[in-house]
Parts: sequence; structure tokens; C-alpha cells
Amino acid sequence: MRSSHAAVSSLDIISTKIHLTKINRKLTNCQCFAAASLVLPHGIIRGVGSVRRFRVHGTSDELFRVTVTNVDNLEVGTAEGECLLVIQSSFFKCRTKLTADSIQEFNPRQTSRMKNNLLHPVRGSYLSALLLLLLLSATPAESSSDWWQDTVFYQIYPRSFMDSDGDGVGDLRGITSRLEHLADAGIGATWMSPIFKSPMVDFGYDIEDYMAIQPEYGSMEDFDALMEEASRLGIRVVLDFVPNHSSDRCEWFRRSAARDPGYADFYVWHDGRENPDGGQPLVPNNWQSVFYGSAWTFHPGRGQYYLHQFTKEQPDLNFRNPAVVERMKDVMRFWLGKGVAGFRVDAVNHLFEVEDFRDEPVTGTDPDPLSYGFTHHYYTKDLPEVYDMVYQWRSLLDDWTQEHGGSTRIMMTEAYANITFTMKYYRSEDGSRVGSHMPFNFLLITDLNQASTAQDFVFTINKWLTYMPRDQQANWVIGNHDQPRVGSRYGVDRIDTINTLLMTLPGIAVTYYGEEIGMVDYKNVSGVETAGSDVFIDFSRDPERTPFQWDDEKNAGFSSGESTWLPVNPNYVDLNLEKQKQAERSHYKTYQELVKLRKQETFRKGSIQMIPYNEQVVTFIRELPGHPTFVTVLNLGPREQQLDLSIFTRLSPELSVAVASSRSNFHAGDAVQRDRLTLGAFDSLVLQESESYLRLPFGVSLPVGRLWGGSGVTSRQLGVGDVALIASILIALGALGGGCCVHFGRQKANQPQVETGKQRKFGGAWRGAARSLSVG
Repeated sequence: MRSSHAAVSSLDIISTKIHLTKINRKLTNCQCFAAASLVLPHGIIRGVGSVRRFRVHGTSDELFRVTVTNVDNLEVGTAEGECLLVIQSSFFKCRTKLTADSIQEFNPRQTSRMKNNLLHPVRGSYLSALLLLLLLSATPAESSSDWWQDTVFYQIYPRSFMDSDGDGVGDLRGITSRLEHLADAGIGATWMSPIFKSPMVDFGYDIEDYMAIQPEYGSMEDFDALMEEASRLGIRVVLDFVPNHSSDRCEWFRRSAARDPGYADFYVWHDGRENPDGGQPLVPNNWQSVFYGSAWTFHPGRGQYYLHQFTKEQPDLNFRNPAVVERMKDVMRFWLGKGVAGFRVDAVNHLFEVEDFRDEPVTGTDPDPLSYGFTHHYYTKDLPEVYDMVYQWRSLLDDWTQEHGGSTRIMMTEAYANITFTMKYYRSEDGSRVGSHMPFNFLLITDLNQASTAQDFVFTINKWLTYMPRDQQANWVIGNHDQPRVGSRYGVDRIDTINTLLMTLPGIAVTYYGEEIGMVDYKNVSGVETAGSDVFIDFSRDPERTPFQWDDEKNAGFSSGESTWLPVNPNYVDLNLEKQKQAERSHYKTYQELVKLRKQETFRKGSIQMIPYNEQVVTFIRELPGHPTFVTVLNLGPREQQLDLSIFTRLSPELSVAVASSRSNFHAGDAVQRDRLTLGAFDSLVLQESESYLRLPFGVSLPVGRLWGGSGVTSRQLGVGDVALIASILIALGALGGGCCVHFGRQKANQPQVETGKQRKFGGAWRGAARSLSVG
């Protein structure tokens, strides 16, 4: 009995039941190999990517298999059937009978004949060998990607990076003098926090003049020199763009307060509510500032309230006014003309508010009516008009690139929002309009901390990958100028662990300055005395903004002045870049190796599957046909762990260390046995397959390199004779009724691989199943 067909993106296993789940999106044209969601008693594990076609089969105490082939438009029914020929497989244990048949037939008769042939014990193995021949004889294309899609972005906080003139404040010349550091680390692009003219109430996020440089930081000539040096080093520069609000000293605001023609509605103004006692009107509604207190301030000169979702010195611009929209586009064009590679758009989800200014509903969880948590922000955040504005800006960037040539100009967007809202920044629901290249992914900041388990990490990472639209690029942000540093948030023992995670996940990595050397927050006494201990701990962002620690000289090499705008962390004597560059092992050297490693094609284009090995150990595999396979292993806990990585069924028995953490007992190049790995406390490793293996039935694996007398081969090194020999072996094995799998790795290459779910070795349990081939 067949059910009606439906597009399917996930398989859910809940206890002993399995059912198919429908979602409203197509899963096509993606290089990842699986998109299955498993809901197990211990949590959710997801295999991510785009399924083009799959079948599953399993019985009590056996495995079931998700298989992926190259047929578009997944359709699912319930007829029982065996697996078709497998290009990539993931194996999961299931305690209940599981049958599902998924076919989208372009030629039903031909597909039917193919199915019969593939399931035939002899004819199927001939076809398997033929497929292997085709796979091995074809040289895998090195698919090109745009510059931003797999680079490392490095955030520079200008006040704290490098001071060139001894005034204790970082500046543009200082940044220019230290750009060699970014190049040495392997950084491809830098995002600079605001450098525009500002009263510095919010350290540059209150802009007085959008087309002028803050005098503390230098001049426009200094900026041009910075751009020239960055270009020489191959580093692209992205600027912070703050469109939601300006400074109250901005000429636009002064003219708006005076009701000058053309500026009267440049900002959000309101008469306020009638005061029953007479006198100054009451605030218009219960909207609160992100920074505490009412979001409205009365302007005596104009006799109205103006909206400010942040400080009262940061009035909100009125994006319902076309003149404001065009003026902001002019700002973007100005800096594009200066050669910037794009913009990071600040607080983008605050751009619009409802026009009737209604009160926001009370949350009931925060008793303080002046706190931002007192209300739900349904009417001041994440409105539909926000996305339209982002799509307009993306169109401007694309048009600029098309008109002026050169590399893609990109847009990053900052919005602390529900993940479903965040995903809308990528593109419109119908796909007709595109938006942000990088809607910032803050999940590693907001959803994880020192107490998080391996299951929490896997769930959080897969949450983003599952929600993200197909053909878009993931990004991972582990810190910024508003959040505690990695070492302070996760613990200093996990600095290398988190950097290893960041650099081996698919997509774009974003590093906050100083994280490469393991800088930590510094809660200096002066800040506590000034703000009060409770306010300082709850609201101050100074601890994560202290000067960069270059060396053990005065002021950590940041400034020659007598004092610095924020105190340097006293630990700079032992924790600084120069010392780590001289050390045999350090956070910085580990970071360098990780950045170098992620340039491998497997990390740029490969699939990912994740397994929480236990409460403390995260493991995941990265694989790509024709390229090396890699496994990342992260120990989040303080105890040594004994691991058996044969949970990854296609992983060869012999591995080698590609990158080890600075505290590890392992070194790069060390040999590791797949089923006997001792991982130290808080250790992190990236492992690679040391050799290529021919996988035979009954759990037997033979090293292909040794068959040919070599030390290891890749699919791209095999000749026609080699392929013919492998094909002959497969045909012979097929006649015996066994299943086999050939898996190719690359010796001494740098990349990771992972599988999802509780897995077992592929052996003789698959009676009558088609022969399977896996090239990874």
C-alpha cells in the first residue's frame, strides 16, 4: 500500500517508531550527502545537507541505511524495498521494522529495470563495479567558491588593536602597522568596528558624520593607506555600518529637531500621551531601550519625543522616509568607492517599528518595567520591512560589483533574533530576492557555555545547519566586542577546543581580535568603582575590549603612552603574541595550523556528520569524494577519554594527527589507531586518514596502497589498470553474495570527517542489499 507522495527532508526516530516528516522546501543542488534528522532518547542528531534521493531499510536489531544518489526532487512512499546502489551511506541502529521507498522516476520502466538489476546478487555487483570504474576514472573537479564563502574574518576593535601615536587609543596607522599579523595567521578578511566621526558615547556606534574618520583614529589619508596595505597583503576590509541610529550630534538630527524642510521626518518623533496633570506629555508607550529605561526622550526644542532603542544619544532614523533610505545608500556607495569589500550591518532587526506605536505585551518574567526584558518586542524588532531593506542593500552591492567589476561585495547582518527570523536575511521566502551573505550565527555564543554537554554542542550546530536554506553558506561567530571572550565564557582550558571546532566546521569562521592567542576578559577595579559592581558585571562590555597583548614590553606593546584607554590585562607578561610565536606549542600556533588546514577542499566543500560520543566528547567527520577524510575530536571535560572511532563505519583503521591542541600529548604526524584513541583532558585533535582501504565483506579491510606496493593512494592517483583490478575483485565478491565498500583517503592530508547516530560496521547483516560503493 502506497501513501500519497510528499517532499521529505527528514526521518524522525522517536523511541521505536519511525515516520516521515514533510517540510515546505526543495532539497536539491547541494553537495552535502544527507539531510536526515534522528530524534533519539538521548537527543537529536541531524545529518545535514541536501538529499536528492534515498531509501532506508532495516529490521529488528539491524541497521538501517540512508542512501543518497543523484536524482532530484525527493519523493517518499511506504512500500517495502531494499536499498538501491549507494554513493554515500549513513548507518543507524533501529529496533523496529523500517521500510520506506523514495523514488522520483524520470523513466519508470528504466528505473524499475535498474532496481531489479541492482538487487540481483550478480548483476548488481557488475553494476557496482562499473560505477566504481566511472567514479575512479573521473578526476574530481575543484569547484570554485567565492572569496567570502570559506574565509576567516577577523574583527578588529580599533581602539584596542594598536596605538601608533602614544595617546593610549588604537588608531588606523596602528592597524596598518600590524596587518602583517593577520597575514601571518592566514586571515583573509578583517571587519573593523566603527571608525567614523563620533562623540564616542557608545564608542563609535553613535555616528556624527558617516563620511568622515574619527579624529582619534586618524584621517582619510590614513584610511587610504590602510586599504593599500591590506590590498598588498591580500586582506579584504569590511566596515561596520550603523544605519538604525545616528548620534544626537549628527547634523541630520539637529535639522530634524528644528523641523528643517526635508529633515522633519528623518527620525521617529511622537507627540506623547496627554498628561492628566498637565505639563509635559507622557511617554508614547511602554517601549524600552536595550540599555534600560524608556526608549523615548523628550526634546524641548521640538516639543516631541524621539525614539532611541539604544542610548538617548542615539536617536533612531526613520526608514519609512524614502529620503533616509537614499541617504544611507549614499553612505554605502561612498565607502564602496573607497575600496571596501562590504559591510557588517549593526542592529539590523531594529530598523522598523509598527506605525501605530501600540504597547508591547508584557512577558511576565521580568518585574522591572524599565528593563528590556519586561516586554515582548513584537512591534520594535524583526518586522517584515526589515528584510525588504536588507534585500535593497544587497541589490545595491550586487549592482556595484557588476558595474565596477572586482570581487563580490558582501553584507553581514547582526540580529540577535529567533533563528526563523534570522534565516529570512538570506533571501525572501519565494527565493526571488537575496539578502545578507552572512546573517551572523550567534548560537555558539547564546546557546552554549561552560556547562554545555557534547549533546548540546551537536544539537546547537545542527540547529543552524538544518534551518539554513539550501545553497547558502553557514557562518560561526564565537566572540565579539559585546560578548565575553572564549576563555572567559567556556573556560581557559577550552580555548584550543573551541578554535578547533570553529575552524573545522563548514562555512565561514569569525574570530574576534585576541582569541587567536587566548586573551581573556579583564574586570578591572576602576570599572567596578565607576559603575558599581552589579551594573559593571551585568552591563559593562569593557572586559572583552582590553588592548591586544603583542609582547611583554610596556603596555603589552600596544602603546608607548603612560596609560591606555582601558587597562591592559596584567597577564600580558605571560600571555602575549610574541611569546606564543617563539614557543614550540601555543594557542597561536594551533590557530595558525587550523586556519591552514581549513583551506583544504574537504573543509571548503565537504559534508559533515556529528556524533556526541558521550557527555564530554564531540566528534564529527568531514568528507568529500576524491579528497581526504578528516575527523575532529573534542574533549570538553577534565578527564581522559578512551575512544573507539570505528563508530565511523567508513573510516580507515589507521589515522594520523593533522592538528593537535597546544596541551595535547599528540603531535602532528603521529599515527593513531581508529579503535584505540586516548584523548587527554580538554584535548582536541583533527585526524586524517593515513591510507586508502578496500573494504571487503565480514569486516575485512585491505590497504589499497599496500596492494600496489605504495604507501597510500588517492582516487586521483589510480590508473586504468588499478581500477580494472579493483573492479574484478568487486565482481568476484559480488558473485559470492557479499557486500563491499571501497573508501579512498589521502595520506598526510589535512581534513576531518564525521557520521551521525549510533553506528555499527557494515558487514554481512545486509542480506540481499545492493552492493555499496563509498568514495570519500
